[in-house]
Amino acid sequence: MVTAGLQYNLDGWIEADGAHDIPRLNKAAIEKFKSEAKTQITLGNNTSNWEGILIWANAIDTNFITNENGGDINKKAGEAECWLLEDNFIQAGEEGGIKNSLLFGPTNLLTSTVTGIQMSNLLHNEVEEVALTNELKKVTIPTLILWGKYDFVVPPALAYDAFKTISSTNKKIVIFEKSGHSPMDNEWEAFTKEVTIFIEAL
Repeated sequence: MVTAGLQYNLDGWIEADGAHDIPRLNKAAIEKFKSEAKTQITLGNNTSNWEGILIWANAIDTNFITNENGGDINKKAGEAECWLLEDNFIQAGEEGGIKNSLLFGPTNLLTSTVTGIQMSNLLHNEVEEVALTNELKKVTIPTLILWGKYDFVVPPALAYDAFKTISSTNKKIVIFEKSGHSPMDNEWEAFTKEVTIFIEAL
């Protein structure tokens, strides 16, 4: 989208929970963990789990987030979304969507753990420095930004950053109120409707 006019080969861009700025992502994730943990502890939901997340998040130096920290963030993101699913803050995958569960689906303990390990073992620390938010000002084509409110993998702060930064005059942001990192599963009908409207308009 930001390389030498390649965007003009497209009629539009749909960004759904996209990781375009890893340093911003990591900092935003830690802040989201802290904020949501306080909310859920106050509500009495999964208290011991959220207390553990809060202790962990408070110990992270957001000015120096390592690749190992990044893997932990991804793993704990999946756990947090499972707890929010249990407490009905995130909607279970709708009929017709990808079934979400503790073992199967796009956000679950198994895949989050594996992803966290892979992130730590396979990627280099320089990946943690990839930051394209400022480059998004180069985007001028119609853009639809779709995000889950409870996305801890790629927090909604990145959605708002992208929306604010892109130069397109034809842009829309939609935050799905009952979704985590997979609104295309959690609220697939509303997600599909937004995508369809955007495509048909072009």
